[in-house]
Amino acid sequence: MDLLQIDIVKMGLLQMSITGGVIILIVTLIRALLLNRLPKKAFLFLWVIALFRLAVPFSVTSGLSIYTLLPDQYVGMADAWNSGEREQALRNSSVVNTSINNGSEKAESDFEVVEEAVDTLKLNKIAGKRKASQIWPICYFAGMMLCGGYFVFAYIRCRRKFRESLPVDERIVSEWLDTHPLRRLIYVRRSGCVCAPLSYGIIRPVILMPGNIDLSDGERLYFVLEHEFVHIKRFDALTKLILTCILCIHWFNPAVWLLYVLFNRDLELSCDEAVVRHFGESAKGDYARTLISMEEKKSGLLPLCNSFSKNAIEQRIKAVMKIRKPSFPVIAVAGVLIVAVFVCFATYAGTSERGKYLKAALDGLYTEEEGEMLAAVWLDGYESMTVSEYQEKLWKMTDTWEYRDLLKEFSNTDWAIESSDKEDEVLWEFIRYFGEVLEPLTAEKWQTRQFSGFTVSGFSEPEENATLEYVVTMTILKPKELTTAQYRDARLKSEEALHTFIQERTHEELADEQLMVELIEEETGRIASEISSEKLKVSIESYYTGLDNELRLQVMAQYDEVLEPYRKFGLTWTWEPPYGFEMYFQGKEVRGIYDEKNSQWISEHSGNSTYASDAIDLYTVYEGDLLTGLRQATEEEQKVWTALRENGADW
Repeated sequence: MDLLQIDIVKMGLLQMSITGGVIILIVTLIRALLLNRLPKKAFLFLWVIALFRLAVPFSVTSGLSIYTLLPDQYVGMADAWNSGEREQALRNSSVVNTSINNGSEKAESDFEVVEEAVDTLKLNKIAGKRKASQIWPICYFAGMMLCGGYFVFAYIRCRRKFRESLPVDERIVSEWLDTHPLRRLIYVRRSGCVCAPLSYGIIRPVILMPGNIDLSDGERLYFVLEHEFVHIKRFDALTKLILTCILCIHWFNPAVWLLYVLFNRDLELSCDEAVVRHFGESAKGDYARTLISMEEKKSGLLPLCNSFSKNAIEQRIKAVMKIRKPSFPVIAVAGVLIVAVFVCFATYAGTSERGKYLKAALDGLYTEEEGEMLAAVWLDGYESMTVSEYQEKLWKMTDTWEYRDLLKEFSNTDWAIESSDKEDEVLWEFIRYFGEVLEPLTAEKWQTRQFSGFTVSGFSEPEENATLEYVVTMTILKPKELTTAQYRDARLKSEEALHTFIQERTHEELADEQLMVELIEEETGRIASEISSEKLKVSIESYYTGLDNELRLQVMAQYDEVLEPYRKFGLTWTWEPPYGFEMYFQGKEVRGIYDEKNSQWISEHSGNSTYASDAIDLYTVYEGDLLTGLRQATEEEQKVWTALRENGADW
C-alpha cells in the first residue's frame, strides 16, 4: 500500500466530527507541551488541519493513517449518520451453479412464520430505524440553527454599536497608514463601546480603537495598529467566520468548542509574535506592558472580530517574553509535526481498490455502513493466510449480531447482475470469494464441507448432452498449515477437472453408460488422489446421466404437459440443459406459478435458479372451477415468496 495515495474517500458528518475531534485533542496536547518552543504560526497550521477535517467531506487514504490500526469493520462505520434504508433490488438470482451443503438439515418454515417475520420483525426494525432517523436530524438542525442564530444576533448587535464610531483623524495614524499600504482600504475609527482595540471586516477592514485611548502615546499606538494590521493582512476575520460556521455545524462536539477557544487564542499569540518580530526582540518588554494596559474588561462576545487584548492575558505575556528567533531545527520540527498530524490523523485508512469497487457496486442495495462492513471481510492477502489465521481474523471481526445478520442476509440473497462493467466484475469476484472461502471456512461445521454441482457435455442441443452430477467432500486435516488459497483451489481444480473430463469425451463414449461409469470412477479417484494432501483430504461422489436418456425426455414431456394449459394466457418457456427451463409472461421472467385454489406450486424456475432482476411470481385465476387466466403477484405477495426462498423453504 502506498504511504499516501491521491485517492478520494467520501466521509459522513459524524465521521468528519469524530476524526476532527481526534485531531483537536492531538493538537491540544502538542500545544500544551510545545507552546513556547515552536513558532506560533505552526499551531495555526495544525488548527487548519483540524478545520479541514471538519469542513471537507472527503479525504485521501494513507498507509500511515492512525485508523489503519483499528479493526477493519470499524473504519467508516461512523458514516451511519448519513445511511438510509437499503432498497430491495437485484434480488433474484443465485451466486453460482454449485450449492454448499453444510451437512445439517434445513429448518421447516411455513407461510405464517415467514409472513410474521417479514411483516412484523423486519418492519418493526425498519420502523425503529426510520423513527430514529427522523428524530435525530430534527435535533441536529435545531441545535445548528440555535447556535448559528446566537452568533448572528451577537454580530449584528456589535455592528450596530460599531456604526456609532467616529473616524480617527490624527497625523500619527495617517503616517502609519501611508507606511502600510494594502489593496483593501483600511479605516481607523474609535468608539466608546469597546474597551480594547479590535479589527473587523473582510472587504472593508476597520481598526476600532477605544474611545479613551491615548493617541499621543506613539509607541503604544504603533503596537496596537501593527497587531491589528497583521490580523487584517492575514484575513483573520475570514478565518474566524469559517471557524464559527464549523462550530455551528459541529455544535454537538465538545472538542470543536475547545478548538474555537484555542484557535482564537493562537491567532492572537501569532499576531503578538509577528509584532515582536517586526519591532525586534528588544521591544518585548514594552509590548508586554502594552498588553497589560490594554487588558479588556470583557463586556460580551465579539464574534468575527480580532481583539488586541483578550482573556488569557497572562499566557500571552509569558509567550511574548519567551519569543526567540526560531532556529532551523525548531522550524524543521514544526514542519515534521504538521506533516505528521496531517498524514496520521487527517487521512483515512481507506479500503483496497477492489473494496472501493465493491462498495460502489453495492450502492443502492446496502447502506454505506453495510458496504464498508462487507468490504472489510474481503481481507487483503487472505490467500496467503492459513485457515486458522483466516478464521481467527474473520471470527473476531464479525463477532457481533449486526455483522452476523448482515452476512447471513448477503448469503441468502439471490443476485442478478446484467451489466458487465468493472464494478459488477468485482462484485462477482466478491460473491465467489464469499461462497468459496468465507462461508465454508467460517461456518460451524467448517472442517468437513460438501460442494455439489453438475457439468454437461458440450453439444448444442439439450437432448444431445450427457450430465455428470457430483459432490466434492473436503476435510481439513491441518488448518494451521493449509492456506485459504490451497483450500479454494482444491475445490476449483476438482470441479474444473470434472468439467474437462466430460467435455473431452466423444459422442460414442458418452452413449455407453457402462463405459462412462467405469471411466468416471477411475477419473474421480485420480482427481481426489492428486488434489489430496497431508493437509487436506478430498473425495468425490458422482452420478452420470447418459445421452438419449429416457428419464430426461420423460421429465421434459411431463413439464410441457403441465404448462400447456397456461400457454393461451401468455406463458412461454424454453428448455436449458440438462433439465432446466425458463418461463416468461408479458416480457418478464417468471420465478414460479402458484395455484392458490389447490395451495400448491405448479412449476418453479429450474436449472441453475438464476433470475432476471425484474422476475415475477404468478398466481392462477379461477372462476368457480374454471381456470381463466394468470395474474402477477402483488408486491407484498412477492415479498413473502422471496422470504420463503431466502429461508430455504421446500415447495
